[in-house]
Amino acid sequence: MRSNYKSNKMKTFRKIIVVFIISISAVAIAKAQGAYVNVDVGYNLSAASDVIGVNTTTSNNEIVKGTFGKGISFGLGVGYMFSENVGAEIAFSYLVGSKIETTDNDGTITGTSEAKSKLMRLTPALKVTGGKSIKPYAKFGVILGLAPKVEIESTGSGLTYTSTGNDKLSGGMSIGLMGAAGVDIELSKMVSVFVELNSFNQSWAPDKDEWTSTVTSLGTTETESGTVNYEDKVSTSSSQSGSSTQQLKMYVPFSSFGIHLGVKLAFGGSK
Repeated sequence: MRSNYKSNKMKTFRKIIVVFIISISAVAIAKAQGAYVNVDVGYNLSAASDVIGVNTTTSNNEIVKGTFGKGISFGLGVGYMFSENVGAEIAFSYLVGSKIETTDNDGTITGTSEAKSKLMRLTPALKVTGGKSIKPYAKFGVILGLAPKVEIESTGSGLTYTSTGNDKLSGGMSIGLMGAAGVDIELSKMVSVFVELNSFNQSWAPDKDEWTSTVTSLGTTETESGTVNYEDKVSTSSSQSGSSTQQLKMYVPFSSFGIHLGVKLAFGGSK
């Protein structure tokens, strides 16, 4: 099941890339004079941090804040300049989130939890620019978060037992807002490099959690698994039961800000 799941995700990712390549080719042919493509890579830091977990020790408890939007991002975009100063762009990016770790050590129980995220973003935006060979610009748009996923690996141990757990949060789509400011530096009529600071304001409510848990105690090992479906409305008895297959929806933070570097190719020369 897991291998099939990953295979389907990769097929979806490849299809999206093919669609983008076809779109780029179509725009380049039909509107070559003002069309452009860019590729970029960057790193995003946490923004609008929320409480993600708690570190526990024998002396105190400490909250762990952050967002799952922190990490490395790879991007591909296509745009069209309607004039020298105004254009539109649609960008696709893939986020590989950094690990977020929490620990639990209260003197009798020791445990760790590591969470990591993945997210595909589709970002249509308006672009405003100026200048000649050095062109500062600003972009404003919306974010569509596609195929979001958070995976949590946990381990624990006590006096008579050890445990491991895995949670896979998935499903649903995220909608947010983005803004960016940068500068294009023209190397030739067709090729430019750019540096960009961007900000993403985004959260996500997963549809489900596919979990497994393995506990070994006094030489006996037991494994359990199940799926929790997150709903907008559940019965009172379900929300009070930790083992229920239905729970109220929760929101996971994905906001970030970061710096990106890239290369821009303008068809028919820069405009």
